[in-house]
Order: sequence, then C-alpha cells, then structure tokens
Amino acid sequence: MVAKAPICLRQGRRSGFTLIEVLVVLGILVILFALLFVPMTSSLSMVSSGRTQADMQQRLRLTMEQLQRDLSEATYVYPPEVIRIPSATPQQNGFLVNYSTLSMILPAKDSSGQPLEPLQADWQSVPGGTKMQLVTRYAVHTATTITRKWAAGSPGNPGGNDKYFQVSTSPGPENAFQLYRQQGFMRWDDDLQTYTFGSWTDLNADGVVSANEFQIDRPLAENSQTARIGSDVVVSKTVCRDNGQAVDGYVPVDDAAVPPVDPALGAGWTAQVVYLFDNMNFQPLRVAEEQMAMSADGSVYRASRGGWLGLLNDGTKRIVDLVWGAPLQWINSSELRPRIFVRRWTGAGSGYLLTEMDTDALDPNSAQPDADTNNLLTLRWNSQTGTVLVGDVMPVPDQINNNPGVMFGTASGDPGAAFWPLAAGQPRADLLPEWPVTPNSAMDARAPVGYVIDPWQVEGINQPWNPYRSQGQASARDVKVMPETIRIWLVWREAGKSQTTRKEFSLSSSVDPQQLGAYQFLATPFDDGKRVEIKFNPGLPAGPDLIASQLAAGTGMTLDICQIQVTYQARRNFDPATGNDDQIMVSYSSASLYSVALGLSEYSPYEIFDTTKPYLRPFKTGAQALLSARVATANMGR
Repeated sequence: MVAKAPICLRQGRRSGFTLIEVLVVLGILVILFALLFVPMTSSLSMVSSGRTQADMQQRLRLTMEQLQRDLSEATYVYPPEVIRIPSATPQQNGFLVNYSTLSMILPAKDSSGQPLEPLQADWQSVPGGTKMQLVTRYAVHTATTITRKWAAGSPGNPGGNDKYFQVSTSPGPENAFQLYRQQGFMRWDDDLQTYTFGSWTDLNADGVVSANEFQIDRPLAENSQTARIGSDVVVSKTVCRDNGQAVDGYVPVDDAAVPPVDPALGAGWTAQVVYLFDNMNFQPLRVAEEQMAMSADGSVYRASRGGWLGLLNDGTKRIVDLVWGAPLQWINSSELRPRIFVRRWTGAGSGYLLTEMDTDALDPNSAQPDADTNNLLTLRWNSQTGTVLVGDVMPVPDQINNNPGVMFGTASGDPGAAFWPLAAGQPRADLLPEWPVTPNSAMDARAPVGYVIDPWQVEGINQPWNPYRSQGQASARDVKVMPETIRIWLVWREAGKSQTTRKEFSLSSSVDPQQLGAYQFLATPFDDGKRVEIKFNPGLPAGPDLIASQLAAGTGMTLDICQIQVTYQARRNFDPATGNDDQIMVSYSSASLYSVALGLSEYSPYEIFDTTKPYLRPFKTGAQALLSARVATANMGR
C-alpha cells in the first residue's frame, strides 16, 4: 500500500495596509504638509502685510508733502476746534481741544496751479446772497456717513436752532476711518462758541437750499488721502457733545433715528459724538514760559513767535473785557490760549520773585476788580503779532471835540498882537502848562513853552478814557510815562472856513530848547522816572503865534479853533519802590509751526474689553505705519 503525501494548505498573500498603517502614514503626511505650507502661508501673510505697510507709508509720505505745500501757502490757519463740555453754570464749562483736524484758507490759483498775485482767497457764493472764503481741511471719518440732527435746547446746543452733523457710521473692513482732504466753508457758531466747518445742503428735501441749512462736517468735495480698504485710523477717544462724557476707545453709535441712552455713559449720552485720533494729530507749537522782550520805547513786549491760537485778540480787548465781559469768552483752555504772567522785583532786591499778575488765576465767577487795581495792568495782547501791551494810550485824540487836549481861547484881529489865554474848563488835567512869565505884551510868549505830563493828576477824574481813574488810592505814584511814545499835534481852523488843519510835532534829540525847530519838542523824564516834561522852542511855543508865523498870514486872520492834542502811553508794570520794570512771561500755542503725526494701522476689528459697557478697545494688530514732522506755515493772516 502506497502511503499518500499530506495535503498542504497555502496561506493567501496580503493585498492592502492595515488601518494603523494608514493612520501613521496620514499623520506623517500632515506633519510634512504642515512643515511645508505653514512657512509658505506665513510668508504669503508677511508679503501681504508688507505690501499693506509699504502702501500706507507711501500714502503718508504723499500726504505729508501735500500738507507741507498747503501750510506753506496758507494765508490763514484756523485755531483747533475747542469742544465745550457743558455744565449748569456757563462759566464752569470745560473744554477739550480737537487736534485731529486742521483747517486753513489757501490762496486762489491760476490755470497752472500757481497762487495769484497779489494773494487772494477763493470766494464762492453761498445761500443768503453772500460770498465766503473756501476752506481746506484735513479730517478723519469713515467712508460711509449719515446725517444726524442735534436738537436745540440740549446742554451742548443751548441755542434756538437745530444743528445737523455728518457723522461716521460703524467701521468695517471696507468702511474704516480714513484721512480726507476736504473743501468747504468755515463759519462762527454762537451756540458752540467755535468755528464750524461744513457746507449747505437741502436738508428738508424741498428742492431749495436755504441759508439755515448748514450741515456741520459735510464738505463740498473731498479726496481720500489714505486707502479706503485695508488700512484704518484708530479711534483713541470718543466724546459726547451733549453731556461732555469722554471715554478712551471707540463707542459705536446706533444708526437709528433715536439713539440709545446708556446709563453707564452718563445721562444724556446721545449720538452727537466726536471721535479723536492720536495717530492723526495736527498740534501747534506750544512755547512755555518765554520771557518777552521789551521794545526800545517801552510800549510793547514781543514774543519770538506770533500767530497765537486760542482766544484771539486784535490788541483792543483788555483782560477785564475778556474775563468779565459779555458774551462770555474766557474759558479754561490754558492748553491753547496764551497764559501771561508778570513777575515783579521784590523790595528786598532778591530778584523777580513776586507774581504780580497771572491770567490763568483769573476767575470770571469772582468780582471784577476796580479800574485802579494794579494787578491787571490794563493788559492786552495781539494774537497776530505775538505782542503784549501793558498800559494804554491817553487819550485817543480826534480832530476837534473828543478829549480835545489843551484849548486856547479865541480872539479877533491879529494873532500876533492879541492875547490867547487857555480856555476855561480844561479837560486834560494830566497836562500842566508851564508859563515862563505871565504874558502881557506881544513880546511875551502867549502860549506855554512846555507842559508836564503827569497821569496821576487825572486820578479822581472819572473820565471814560482814563484807565487810571482813582478809586481812593492816593498814596503813591505808580504810573509811568514812556517819553518815546509821546505824540503832539497842533490843530487850528480859520473862522468862516470848514477845513481843519492838523500839524504833528517831531521828537528831537537835542538838549537845548533854543535849538528846536518850529514843530519839534523835547521830552525829559523827571527824576522819579514817572513824569515827563515836554518843551518847545521858547521863541515859538505851540500856539496861535506859531500858526501865524508859519502861515505868514499877516493881520486880520481870525481863528475860531486852536488847540494842542497830546497822546502818550503810560503803564504800571514796574516796582514803584525801585523803578525796576517787570518781567513779562508768556506761554502760547503758535500757528507758525505744527507738529504733525500721521499714523495708519492694518484693519482689524475693535475688541470689547468690558462687557458691561459698550466701549471697544482700539487694539490693532498687523502692519503699522507712522510718520511725524514739524511743518512751518507762513500763515500770513495770523
């Protein structure tokens, strides 16, 4: 029997991968792709961010160049907007200066883009039949805006007229805050007590644009200086015009007709908000505690720069007029307005340590000082020239009647033989005539050969033109006359004629009165440094005889008017005990130089950092572009 071989069953070969193997391979592939594509994605993001940053930097450079051209040609630069923070007492209103806008008047240009000569503004007709100067403004807002009504009678708008604003809508990737160069009009607003920029539009949709349909912040035309997509100007502060609340960051405003009121922001918070931007900042140069230089004649003190901003003054308004006058103009905006303080030499001779006056210490709620109070010094300033005047001209003369000076009585016949006495009731008690002898013949001088100017003599005379009228002080002379400011005129008119002749004298450097010409005079201070003696040639003193000799009129001329007018400047900013002049220090913001900061960020949404309040944090990531410079301006209208 043949044995059979055992039957072997062949095992089948595997035809695929196990699940574990597949997962391992996929994991390896994921790691490999991650190692490959993450740097690639990051590189692409960096390239995109770099392109955005390069674009922002290029736009900022072009904007700075345009801004420098505008400021160098500007005939007038407006002060920054002062946002008033309302209070129950108007004198206690606060303030917030908006440095995020810059407004100026540029000259009209010819077809080649060159300013017309002589320089002139571009005037355009506006509703109401008038013309206004076209204003160029740099400002920030979103690409999409809406019109909001600000009802009259609210704390921030106490007047009787509704106001309309163009306000920014909620920002987004394609609606970010951007810088614009705008054209429009600037007009003074009595309710807001500031200049407002805007234009006229048909607000009531009746087809007619009337003079009262002025929309604030709405330009006639504008050009975006920064890209509308990709970049953003970060909101640093939100301010409510109605209740004065200001918070850091961005507060969204409901676009609905009736805005919500958030108790966390304070009662009265409305959609009438102002957004401020630290990265778009146009701040005028601030000069701190500069000692002013006194002019040679002592009549004026001058700062190194003019164009003072804040509370503008053409040199005619005194401190008392601004602080206690109406309408109220004195606001606590020391950040902008000039601060002037006077330092006096101490009696002990230890230096200028006594603060005689400080404008920042004046309170409109306190009682107005009387006219003889020394610490106000009759001070005023000129914003355009950057000068301070201490004292006043006494008096301001006119042709005939107002503060006429020294009057001579009338006489008929030949003035060379008649006696010309001083007219009775002389109004100028500060001019004391000096007679060498009592005139009683044609050989004697029939007019004083000189006068003593003594402002103290008018103390107690309640003349409106006299800034030194007394309220009971009579213990010391604290008024100083500056000889170089004295001006003298001889005024006359022949009887029967309507024309009045006015001849001015000139100050001579001679020391001998006999050497003086017919229309010359000497001015000699007294030893006390306060009074001044003026002298004429004793042979031809200022009076009727001088007129007759100069005209060679002969006999028979009759004068019905003959007078001497004298003006001079007197001041009190000196130490009466030592005679040392005070030092005048000033801090001011000048429109002659601006510190400009331009900044952009790559757009990213604002973040909520307090869930109980609707504040949004201006936290931005991505590319940043910053540019700053000091830009000079001619500001010829400052």
